[in-house]
Amino acid sequence: MISACSFTTFNSDNNEAPIALEVGEGFVNPIGYYEQAPRFSWKISPDASYQFQQAYQIQVTSNGDNIADADLWDSQKQVSAENAWIKYQGKPLSSREKVFWRVRVWDEQDQISRWSQLASLELSLLSNDDWQGQWIRHPETGDTVTFDVIDNKTKKTKTVTNKVYRPQYLRRSFTTENNTSLEAEQTKPSIKQARLYITAKVFLRLILTVKRYRKM
Repeated sequence: MISACSFTTFNSDNNEAPIALEVGEGFVNPIGYYEQAPRFSWKISPDASYQFQQAYQIQVTSNGDNIADADLWDSQKQVSAENAWIKYQGKPLSSREKVFWRVRVWDEQDQISRWSQLASLELSLLSNDDWQGQWIRHPETGDTVTFDVIDNKTKKTKTVTNKVYRPQYLRRSFTTENNTSLEAEQTKPSIKQARLYITAKVFLRLILTVKRYRKM
């Protein structure tokens, strides 16, 4: 009697790619990220045919259209089951720089997975020297108030004079140059996207109003 058996040939194209790509403390495609050496994390897909990661490879590039170039960092195959907080070890990154990254893994049978989907991160201002703006402030508007408090040491009542500041509403206008053509029917700004870096003492609420002007 001849018994029949069936088997399947492993194909990496059918092996599920890593998922849930994150940077740092769980950020997904963050903008304004604060670490010059980001930390990468990922998970094994629940649909994957493998159950254990024995190695990984991370690629990082400055060009999302050519990720295989990995001009910033290619970790190559690293034998490790770690899949969280893997520190970037490539070329130094700069403030405002946007980079793209992906990862693939090897399973317990040393079979390789597909590459993950492309993820990204954009760095913020990494150095105090990058902040070239000036504080916007209002003249002193605090109200002087006087009240009594109990001194914790002497247990006696003493009078304290302090200032209570009301919320301040500040406004600053700025303009950008447009790439205009007198023959064009519409003015097309040369700026396709922009980032506003702003900080404040305690807290802030930003309201941004954009006005477009046409040359006549």
